[in-house]
Amino acid sequence: MKYLWLSLVLLLAGCLSGLGAGDSQPLRFFSAALPQEPAVEVSGTSALRWDHLTASRHLRDRMVWRNGEVEFGYYETRRWTELPLVWVVRGLRSELLERHGVGETQEVSAPALDLELVGFEEQLVPHEARVALDLHLADAEGTTLLRARLEEREPIERDSGQAVARATRAALARLVTAAADEIAGALNAAR
Repeated sequence: MKYLWLSLVLLLAGCLSGLGAGDSQPLRFFSAALPQEPAVEVSGTSALRWDHLTASRHLRDRMVWRNGEVEFGYYETRRWTELPLVWVVRGLRSELLERHGVGETQEVSAPALDLELVGFEEQLVPHEARVALDLHLADAEGTTLLRARLEEREPIERDSGQAVARATRAALARLVTAAADEIAGALNAAR
């Protein structure tokens, strides 16, 4: 009986010591969304079909850190406000239409774009944000017009979620511009 009471006291002490442990660091949400510019109507646009738009399995709403090529993890209390893939696609659609006059269509005769977001993370050494994506653009017959991996990096000034979000946004803006230029160039070359 004495051991039962001792066990209960230890269990109760453990439960009480655990109360409030998670309260010290609440979830924090960060945005790397690009500024939205008003859509512009462009006449005589070329068009492409958005086919497969995916992100690597580890790129969801939790902010990711990476240490070298093989180790990565998640921050427990840092979250993105939207899925990173949403920001990439939204930015790329806007950039293609507004800078290059490339619209969207569902026509099967149009070139098809496959996009996979493969990097959207904080690199620990060197301390920088990394955003990377794979592009594959093919014509209606399946001939490859463009296959590329694009990557942008931006130094992170200090260790905070805000600094990571700002650096990630800067890398994302350059990546979207580079991707739109590559896609538009491949579409123009195919004409």
